[in-house]
Amino acid sequence: MTRGGSTRAWRALRAAVAERDGYRCTYPQPDGHPCRQYAPLAGPGAGHADHVVPVKHGGTDTLTNLRWLCAPHNLGRGTNPDPAPLRDWTW
Repeated sequence: MTRGGSTRAWRALRAAVAERDGYRCTYPQPDGHPCRQYAPLAGPGAGHADHVVPVKHGGTDTLTNLRWLCAPHNLGRGTNPDPAPLRDWTW
């Protein structure tokens, strides 16, 4: 999907990211573990599909470059890089 794509396509991609990540925030904490805050697809406390590599820095709208974050982590991050890489945790 490219920028300026259909809203329907973005909504489907966003839903796929949320489902893949179990509707849990994947933002890396200082200890390397993910936040894991529950963030539903809609309503109060809804999560955000976040670009691991921000579009501003060449990131793409692909499943491999998107992850599910709680609103505080996504809004606080802006277009800054992650503070620490997220390890592959099995949860």
